Amino acid sequence: MDTDLFLINTDDFQSNEAETSKRKPRHHGLWNAVLEKLQEVWIQLILLGIFMGTLSFTIDLCAEKLRMLHMWLYLRAAALHPIAQPVVWVIYTLLFISISTAACHYISPEAAGTGIPVIKTILGGLNLKEYLSCRVLICKTVVLILILGSGLPLGKEDPFVHIAVMLATLLNKASRTGSHLKNSEVHNRISNEILAAASAVGIACTLGTPIGGVLFSIEITSVCFPLQGYWRGFIASVTSTVTFRFLAYLLHESSTLVELSRTYFPKDYPFDPKELFAFVLLGIFCGFLAFLFIQLHRMIMKKVTGSKRIRKLLNDRPVCYSAIIVIIIMSLMCPMGYGHYFAGGLIPSETVPELLSNVSWNLKNYTTIDSRLIEHWSIDRISVFLVLPLYALNLLWIMAVILTLPIPCGVYMPVFVIGAAFGRLLGEAMTVAFPEGLRNDGEVSPIIPGAYAVVGAAAFVGAVTHAISVSVVTLELTGEVQYMLPMLLTVLIAVSICESVQSSLYVSIIELSGLPCFKHS
Repeated sequence: MDTDLFLINTDDFQSNEAETSKRKPRHHGLWNAVLEKLQEVWIQLILLGIFMGTLSFTIDLCAEKLRMLHMWLYLRAAALHPIAQPVVWVIYTLLFISISTAACHYISPEAAGTGIPVIKTILGGLNLKEYLSCRVLICKTVVLILILGSGLPLGKEDPFVHIAVMLATLLNKASRTGSHLKNSEVHNRISNEILAAASAVGIACTLGTPIGGVLFSIEITSVCFPLQGYWRGFIASVTSTVTFRFLAYLLHESSTLVELSRTYFPKDYPFDPKELFAFVLLGIFCGFLAFLFIQLHRMIMKKVTGSKRIRKLLNDRPVCYSAIIVIIIMSLMCPMGYGHYFAGGLIPSETVPELLSNVSWNLKNYTTIDSRLIEHWSIDRISVFLVLPLYALNLLWIMAVILTLPIPCGVYMPVFVIGAAFGRLLGEAMTVAFPEGLRNDGEVSPIIPGAYAVVGAAAFVGAVTHAISVSVVTLELTGEVQYMLPMLLTVLIAVSICESVQSSLYVSIIELSGLPCFKHS
């Protein structure tokens, strides 16, 4: 048999195959190269950090514009009729919350809630794929903008943990396309570690705290955190924080890449050792207050789910339920009414720089700039010792009620502000007791009420969430490293007290919702 014929035919076949491959569109090769690169874990983490940092900044910007529109309409309504102002104040929030409730009810019920209890359950081993879909991601992101711009005292930190995990899931799904590790045990393990790292991004890109974000996410979401996931969490968190701060710098929202809530407390003598006794009392108070807050929320939730009428209204007509709650809350918070006496016109993010200011509100020794900063807290000659507890207690029960709404709810910042208000109250009391400061070996250490606000905020958040890493988050947020000792001491006391008598707010929500609870052994 003539073998040359077969050799020639084989060569022709190989050359034809080569020509055919050359004629394939180049974009297929480029797309495959992109997918191959996307399979690398560090690429996914960097992309996640960039996307989340950009998304966080965009949501903040949109929410700020909506908030400005709310105040502009409220002030312009005064020219029409005196009664028009409170009507505009309530109707604006009512419209946005009604749209948000309808979107969550008809488009994506999984988008409601804080998000952290669900993520804690998923990372604990329960398969809840419906909570990580693209539909939930889009719905929760859009609705969150409306909620933050509505005027309700809510934050975005908790929902952003959920959003980060959803985005990481989508990136991970894209990386599986054409992967030889698809559905393998190795790939599933890496996927879970990426989701654990993504939960850290949610805190890092909203507060600008990469180190605290990783530690906080470990405490609140993970039952068992693998050490090899540590570097993944830091890569994504640092990338998201840099992106978030750099965008603020580029668009002149910030002059430098500094802390988001930068304070300027004296560093020579930050606190006298004798003040540690006051910080201990603050920790004890925050621990018991957190217990009362979680118990109040549990009581309200049991009333809502236990009453047939309220449960039927919430399940069948959630927009009506939300409307009733919003009308009551916003009517009380209106600056023309009861809200005038407890800074009801401010949202939590607006009160943070005022509560953390380093000038005493009680000694009346502040400058013109300081007087403008604290104008919401010195009303009609009412003492700050009445305004501060009034504000904190009202926000406390308002938050417990808002958490029953079927919308995305951020708890971290409102709880932070409640703790800051009570800390500020103790700091102001200390300035009255020691107007000249505390003396130690001839040196005078002034009382800084803002420092008590910072420590109180960390203690209360720590007690509510049972996370000691809140102290690290707060130190990064304010840049006041010199208060590390009193902050750690106060947070430890508050967490210990609340943990001994009550589960954390997130675990409490898991228990009330009927989801499996994976606790630390």
